[in-house]
Amino acid sequence: MFKKLFAAQKLLLSKREFGQGLVEYALILGLAALVIIAIVNILEPSIGDVFSRLVHQAPVAPPSLLSYTPAPTYTPTPTLDPAATSTATATSTSASGPPSTSTTTATATATSTATPTATAVCTGFGPYNVPGRVEAENFMCGGPEVAFVDSSADGGFGSGIYRADVTIAGPDLYNSTDGGGYQLGTLVPNEWVQYRVNAAESRLYDFSVRVASPGTSGHFRLAIYHNGSLLYTTSSINVPNTGGAASWNNLLVSSVPLLAGESIVRFLVDNGGFNVNYFDISITQATPTPTSPPTQTPTATATATATATNTPAAVYTCSNNLALNRSVTSSSMENSGLPPSNAVDGSDSTRWSSAFSDPQWIRVDLGGMATVTEVGLNWETAYGRVYQIQISNDDSNWTTIYSNSNGDGGWDKITGLNANGRYVRMYGTQRGTGWGYSLYEFQVCGTFATVELINANFNSGTNSFNYADDVLGTNQPAYADGWRTTNSGYSGTGGLYVKVGNVNNNDINGMSGGWQRTFTLNNASAITGQLQYRLVASNSLESNECGRVYVAIDSTTYGQTGQSYVVQICDGGDSGWEPFTFVTNSLSPGNHTITIGGYLTSKTNSNEYIEVYFDEVVVQTLP
Repeated sequence: MFKKLFAAQKLLLSKREFGQGLVEYALILGLAALVIIAIVNILEPSIGDVFSRLVHQAPVAPPSLLSYTPAPTYTPTPTLDPAATSTATATSTSASGPPSTSTTTATATATSTATPTATAVCTGFGPYNVPGRVEAENFMCGGPEVAFVDSSADGGFGSGIYRADVTIAGPDLYNSTDGGGYQLGTLVPNEWVQYRVNAAESRLYDFSVRVASPGTSGHFRLAIYHNGSLLYTTSSINVPNTGGAASWNNLLVSSVPLLAGESIVRFLVDNGGFNVNYFDISITQATPTPTSPPTQTPTATATATATATNTPAAVYTCSNNLALNRSVTSSSMENSGLPPSNAVDGSDSTRWSSAFSDPQWIRVDLGGMATVTEVGLNWETAYGRVYQIQISNDDSNWTTIYSNSNGDGGWDKITGLNANGRYVRMYGTQRGTGWGYSLYEFQVCGTFATVELINANFNSGTNSFNYADDVLGTNQPAYADGWRTTNSGYSGTGGLYVKVGNVNNNDINGMSGGWQRTFTLNNASAITGQLQYRLVASNSLESNECGRVYVAIDSTTYGQTGQSYVVQICDGGDSGWEPFTFVTNSLSPGNHTITIGGYLTSKTNSNEYIEVYFDEVVVQTLP
């Protein structure tokens, strides 16, 4: 027991000595800390100065070490404004969206500010004169929803380079495999691109679209807009297999109407899988109509005073050759290598030659009514000594507008003409040699004419328009009425008025009324029409009760994009006065009827109705 007590006492003394040692060690450390603090306080200014100078002399970290992303650069094309500047501090682009603007600030003691970079200004992309070529990459300015809709937005090599105004988020451009430049590719359904064109005259045009396709799934449409209104839309056009994505062919889209002045051509993709390089726009050529050679000289006399000047070959040329590349026929050919088309190809190295007999003729179809002021004939050695220049409206009844009884070959420049017609021919009755009649060039100078069919402002009457109920075949003739107004027209004076509905409380579906007028075409022709309209729908109409404005030629209606009607208002409202323009396909000779009217889909009581106003109706032929 005493041994245990002694061991415990010894252990207690050992712990006390250890605790005393810890206290002494802590006192020593505290004293050392006080000494260090005192030394630092004494030397602090010197240390701070040295540290400051070391930092000041150290190089600033480059932008890459400060998480700085410089703005992308590009080389502006000649169509971009080189003087353009940007107020953004930095710009970054991605394949999935438009450029984003950001400002990057460095951390620590250094900062970095991006230098403003030039922003592309879109200029020079149209309008392009037609006839002519429009490159696929030269779509109009304006950006998304104005110049294009690009669903894929994955860009191509040229998307952010050639068209820096839209970057790679725009239509997908790639280096062309068809002779340089860029091509449009990576097309998907519902994308579209728009182009500005300027037509010298209102008429039908052919679009030759340069395409490359490895398959047959591709489809597209062309839509034409003029003054903000849809004029025409083609059906969906299938792109054939051309042999590959880099094998190019021309795909013809014929008889597309353009009005004189600027229009918008929209290229709509129904299904992709093909590439586009450009499209060439040319005047639609009439289909040749062969006619039998006359058996005798026409007895018609000249209706204009004209003079002929013999001019050295390859000197004279029409300032506006209406016959160039037009449809042409002749009474005969010396052989198949000398066809009549050689006389209207614009070349003095090709020629037409007839059989070696009299009489002979060559006839050109100008494609539309024109006023002819000059004719040029470039004779080969086989010339006409006695011949007439004749004109016709129908390719059957001819009128002589110039006669020459002493021709001597070379260039005959016939001026002073003033004749209207569509077909012009040289009719030869006596050859100057033992051969036939042979022409290097047959030129016709003048201007195309349009035939005005209707021009109505309703200031003093209905201008031969007649009102009728149920003009749209709705079988509800008792629910519409119409009359001429004297102070509610577009210009504040006369106009045509239609009211549909506003009768009893019966539930009626489909009511219409409108104005009609018949016009006559002497020759087959497409026509264009323009008018002002206004639709007012009563506020009592419900969301499923809609008023519409309709325009029709015979049984064909013309409306806005994808619709048979011009405008629609449901649940009440007022469109205000708006213009509408339409273009038809070629109509046959004879009588045709234009209908302008209003249609109400349904009503349930007497205070539900629509009012439609019309004014300034103009209809004319396209040459």
